[in-house]
Order: sequence, then C-alpha cells, then structure tokens
Amino acid sequence: MTTYLRNFFTTLFLGITSLALAQSVEKTLVKPFPLETKTVSLDLAGTIEVKTWDSEVLRVQMTITLRNGSEAVLKSLISAGRYNLTAKVANDQTIIMAPGMAREVQVGGKALEDQVTFVIYTPKNAVVKLPSANSTSQNNTGSDSAL
Repeated sequence: MTTYLRNFFTTLFLGITSLALAQSVEKTLVKPFPLETKTVSLDLAGTIEVKTWDSEVLRVQMTITLRNGSEAVLKSLISAGRYNLTAKVANDQTIIMAPGMAREVQVGGKALEDQVTFVIYTPKNAVVKLPSANSTSQNNTGSDSAL
C-alpha cells in the first residue's frame, strides 16, 4: 500500500510539474516617446495595432508571451534588455525599434519561443509607417485616452 501511494504521489507531482512548465508566461510593458517629428517609422517584429489618442506623446504597449520559459526567465530577459525600445530621429522621422530582439536567445538548449504584440497609441496628427513584413495594422481613428 505504501509503495502504491508513493508511486501515485510521484506520478501526480510529475504530471503537475510538467503542466506548470508547459504553460506560457505573459507580461505587458509600456513605454512613452515624446515625438520630435510628425512621422513615425516602426521597425518592430511582431503584430502591430495602431490607435490614435488625445495626447502629444507616442505610447507603445508591448505584450510579450513566452511559451517555453518561466516568469523568472521572462523577468531576466526584460532586465537584460531584450525588449528595450529605442527611438532615433533620421530623415525627418522618428524610428522606433527593439534592437535586442534581433538576437537569438536559447533557453535550456532550445530557441526561445517568444511572441510579441504591439499596440501603438499615436497623436492624431502623426503619420505612422509600418514595417513591410511580419506585422498587421488596424487604424482606430477614434480617441482612446482611457489607458
């Protein structure tokens, strides 16, 4: 009977552990950018949704979903700067990019499986240029100042 209970609890523990490790982890980061130009070029890999709002600041809301890692791994990647956003002005436009995402990261010998989606809140008078590949856009012309 004792061996049966030990095997049962061991199997139960391993099953719960494997389910916990298989779950994805998600975190949302927000970064505002003061605009120096009226044109914004997005150099971001992922799904992008563009909305306008009643503010003179561009706001980037980034949702990161990590499929093969833990919350600790995601926090470590954020601290290491993988998801840092930067802005530079060139050719009379503000370019928003995430240079850390260009590098491949491995977790436990496997390539990191992270999915990043962006919601960009732009001032009404700004013009947004989207990357030509790997993104979709929906332009919401209504005001969304609830965030």
